[in-house]
This record gives sequence, C-alpha cells and structure tokens, in this order.
Amino acid sequence: MTARLDTGSWLVTADRVLAGTGLQVLHHGAVHVADGVIRHIGREADLATLPHPATRLDLGDATLLPGLIDAHVHLGFDAGPDPVSVMRRQHDDEQLALMARNAASMLRAGVTTVRDLGARGDLDRVLADRIAAGMVPGPRLVTVTRPITTVRGHCWFMGGECANADAVAEAVRRHHDHGADLIKIMVTGGFMTNRTAPGAPQFTRAEVRTAVETAHGLGMRVAAHAHGTEGIAMAVEEGVDTLEHCTWVGRKGLEFAPHIADLMARRETYVCPTVNSNARNPAGRIDWRQRSRHLAAMRNAGVRLIGGTDAGIEHIAHHAYASGLEIMTDIGMTHQEVLAAATTHAATALGIADRTGNLAPGMAADLLGVAGNPLTDLPALHHPTFVMARGRLVHHGSVRHHTPPRTGTNREGALS
Repeated sequence: MTARLDTGSWLVTADRVLAGTGLQVLHHGAVHVADGVIRHIGREADLATLPHPATRLDLGDATLLPGLIDAHVHLGFDAGPDPVSVMRRQHDDEQLALMARNAASMLRAGVTTVRDLGARGDLDRVLADRIAAGMVPGPRLVTVTRPITTVRGHCWFMGGECANADAVAEAVRRHHDHGADLIKIMVTGGFMTNRTAPGAPQFTRAEVRTAVETAHGLGMRVAAHAHGTEGIAMAVEEGVDTLEHCTWVGRKGLEFAPHIADLMARRETYVCPTVNSNARNPAGRIDWRQRSRHLAAMRNAGVRLIGGTDAGIEHIAHHAYASGLEIMTDIGMTHQEVLAAATTHAATALGIADRTGNLAPGMAADLLGVAGNPLTDLPALHHPTFVMARGRLVHHGSVRHHTPPRTGTNREGALS
C-alpha cells in the first residue's frame, strides 16, 4: 500500500530498531515522530505514555533503520543502453519528468536521501525544490547542478565546461548563487564521454586547487570524479572532500597507490566507490577481483567508504541500491559497516549528519522498515515494508495500523 500523507504524529514500533550513530540494536523499540521530526526513541515499554496522541504503526518482526542515502546518482540518466543520448535529446520538461520518476522509484525502495552528482543545467535544483515543497514525492536531494569539466571534457553536455582556472572559480561562484549544495569537478575523463580518457587528468593541479579553495571559501564541499591514479592523487592532495569512483586506472591497467590511500585516511577523505549491481560482471569495465582487493586495502588502511551506485548509467536502475550494498561485503565489510556506509557515514560525508542518517531525537523522520534483520541478512533491504521521509508516510505494507483513542493509554494502539 502506498500513500502520500501530511506529516502527523506517529509511534512506529518494531522488534528491532537500529538507533543512534552506532546503529545499536534496540529490541522491541519505538520511534515517536511528530511534525516530520523524531521526538522520542526507546523501548516500546518505556514510551507507554506520550505527551500527545500518536497513531501507532506496528511493524512486528521487522527492523526499523534510518532511510538509506545513495551518495552518487544521476536522476537525469534513464539507465538504458545509451543514457547520454537520451539526456541530450530530451527537452527540459521531459528531463524533469524522467528525474521525478527516478526519484520516486528510489524513495519507494527506501532511499530517503540522494546526492545527484550531475544534472543538465539547474534541473536538479528545480526538482529538489518541488520535492521539498511537497509538490512531488521524492527523497531529499543534495545537488551540484552542472558538474565542472573541461571544454568537451567528461559530461560537457550538462553545461559545466571551463577553459581555465578563472572560469573554474567563476563556475563555483555561479553554482553557489544558483543554490547548489556542493561542487563536483571532473578531475579525470570518464567512460561515458567520447574522446576523454578515464585514466588521465583533465584539469591542472592549479585548476583543481582553485575549485577547492573557492568552494571551501563559500562553505561548500567538493566531490571529485576521479578514475585515474594520477588524478586521484591530485584530488586528495588538493583537499577535496569526497572521491567518486576511485578506480585507480593507470597507464598499464589498475595501479593502486598505497601511500595515497594512507593520505586519504589521514585527511578523512571519503570515498564513494560507486559499487553497483554490475560490479561483479566479468564483462564490465573494471576487473572486480582486482578492484575488490584495492577497496579492501583502502578499508584496511582506514579510508572511509560510503555507499553510492552511479544509478542512471547503463543498466543501473535507480531503485536497485540494495544490490550494490550486498556486493560491498566482498571487500570484507561487515553488514553493520555496509549499513553505516549507506546511512550514518554517508550523512557525515555529505555534510547533513545534523539532520539525517541516524535515528535520534531531533533528526528528520527518515525511516525504513524491512522484514527480518539486515544486520544478519542484507538482502532484506530489497523488500521495504515501511518508508517514511521527513515524517511523510510513503509506503506501509505488512503493518498493523492503529488510530489513537481520545483518552487513556492503549498498548495495542496509539498512546496519549
């Protein structure tokens, strides 16, 4: 059952609640939500009396956890065989409709926050504003508008071409003025843009430094697209906040640089490796056996990894986040680490840990319920039974729904 309801007062109960930044298991837990914000969290028995009436939603034998955060998507790509061509030929209204459909599909899958790392023009800001106003359903959007790239560089067709350092600085300031949440710079070429080389830097070191210094001076974070080892090193050394992909493409295959991984760990540079459902494909662009060893070495070095799928590129559906999260266990991550990478750690990396990413009083009511226990069974994430975004009830399946009584206390229903 799906619904789009106004925010209200809810008491959501479940056999397991993953609470706080450590995702600690709270057995027979309850989360009280009012006006879109978590007001109380604790054991169900301890919340037997609430100061205000609340409609109770009992998930039963389920786990309630923070809504997921996909830290790398492209809502304007259609996940078909040629997403670039589709984007380039669509009018703005067609692009917005596509982006809205993709956003809604992610929300239904339990993704309550999305970082869109490259849209055409300012369409991501338009959609973000519509979602925030309640005009259309969707997750919270963290936006970059047009990714900054070189002339005819990777993703030039999104409108962010820059010819020199002065143009880079001006683009950063313009993005800030247009409401972008952060800056993305295409430090290296990419696989989806003809005549660019994924392993080679596109910008000079001075240009990358200009982007970082200008953005940080405006209070904005910087995400760096970087496939090549040389570009990865440049981005880390110049102080970017997150690295996207980080595939270590060198002149002769993949060339992992342990000293750069150590620098990432020391500087607390987050890495979004964009592990998705295609990662294990033997016909894929990158040998997963080799790449998974590099990611394991990064994890062991203390590099902070966060979840993201690059959803929208060829054959990577927007609603399939759970498939990529499962594959992250290949590099030795525990189930709890994977869940943290898609919730608490992702929120910190994106600079939004003050409002989402964990279940605690004062946080936005971004909630996901799944049958079973993802701490022992990650595939449980494939089947959400309950989704709430900023206090709006999006999806509730096998849920016992009780309306509040006018007075008194009712363990089987709402509590007043």
